[in-house]
Amino acid sequence: MLDHNAKTLGDLHLRLSTILSPIDWEHVDRATAALGDSLHNRDTEILKQKFERLPRRKKKQNTIPDRHRLVINLTDERIDEGTLSVLSKGLNFAPAPRSIPFSDIIGGVVQAVRKLPNDAAEDIRAEISMTLKKDVPPKSNISFKERAALRSLRKNTAVTILPADNGNATVLMKTLDYQEKMQELLTNNSYKRIPRDPMDSISRKTIKLIKEAGIPLETARHLRAEAPVPPRIYGLPKIHKEGVPLRPIVSAISSPTYNLAKYLTGILAPHVGVSEHHVKNSLEFVETIKEIRVDTTDILVSLDVVSFFTCVPLADTMRLLAERFDPDTVNIFHHVLTSTYFSFD
Repeated sequence: MLDHNAKTLGDLHLRLSTILSPIDWEHVDRATAALGDSLHNRDTEILKQKFERLPRRKKKQNTIPDRHRLVINLTDERIDEGTLSVLSKGLNFAPAPRSIPFSDIIGGVVQAVRKLPNDAAEDIRAEISMTLKKDVPPKSNISFKERAALRSLRKNTAVTILPADNGNATVLMKTLDYQEKMQELLTNNSYKRIPRDPMDSISRKTIKLIKEAGIPLETARHLRAEAPVPPRIYGLPKIHKEGVPLRPIVSAISSPTYNLAKYLTGILAPHVGVSEHHVKNSLEFVETIKEIRVDTTDILVSLDVVSFFTCVPLADTMRLLAERFDPDTVNIFHHVLTSTYFSFD
C-alpha cells in the first residue's frame, strides 16, 4: 500500500507540475509539504503521549519458573528431565535447525514475490541467493537431552501435546482421551456431518462475490486464497476445570474465506464499541468501576455464555448488517457466515 500510494503521489505531482504555472506549482508544493510535516508532528506527539501514559512495570527479580506448573502431565507415562525441560520452554519455542532449510526459504520467497514486478522480484531473489550462500547454521539453543526428548515425543503417537486454554502451560494428554473428548463435543447439536468437502464450490463462490462487490483490484487479489485448505478443529484443555474439558477452536487459516473474513473485520471495526455497554479492555473496566462503592452485602455475579458463536442468530445478524451496508457487501457477509465447516481427524 505504501508503494502504491507513493506511485500515485508521484503521478499527481507530475500532472500538477505540467498543468499549473511555476509559481502556482511552487505554492502547492510548499503547502502540501507543510501539511505533511504538520500531520507527521501531530501523530508523533499523539504517540509520545500514549507512550508516556503506559504503566511502568517494576523490575522483577529473576526467578526460575516451576517447570511442573508449566508442564501438566495427564498421562500415565513418566516424563524425564529432558522432556520436562524442553516442554517448559513453551510450544512457541523454536529449536535452532542443525542445517539451513534452503528449500523452505526459497519456496517462501518465490511465493512472496509472485505478484511483484519482474525487476523487483529478480532483485529480491538475487539478494536472498547471496545471503543464503554466505549463511551458516545457528548455534543450537537446546541440549542433547532436549533434542532427544523432542524426537521421542514426535514418535509417541499415544500422547497428544496441547497448549492449555488458560495460562502459559503445556498439557500432555492420552491421545485416546483427547479423541474421545473431541468426539463428545462433535456430537453436539451445533454440528452435523456433511457428505463431501465443499471447499471447491466455496472457493468459486468467494471469487464470484468478490468480483460482483466491485472491490478494488489490488485489494481483491489478496482476498482470494492461493491454495485453500479446509478449516481444522482442535481442542484446548481447560486444566482449571474438573475433568479437564476441551474448548473447541476452529483454525480457518488458509481456508477459502479466511482472507475475506479478515477484510470484513476491518469493515466492521468502526461499528464496534459504540454501545454504552461495551468495554474495550480491563483497563477501561477498572476506570469505569473506580467510583463504585460496594457494601458488605453486595454480591459479584459473573455471567458466561455457552457456545457463544454457534448461538448467534444469523437472521438477526443479517438484518442488522443490511441496515448498514450495501447489498453486495451483505452478500459477502452472508457467504462467510454460512460457509462455516471444518475437518477433524
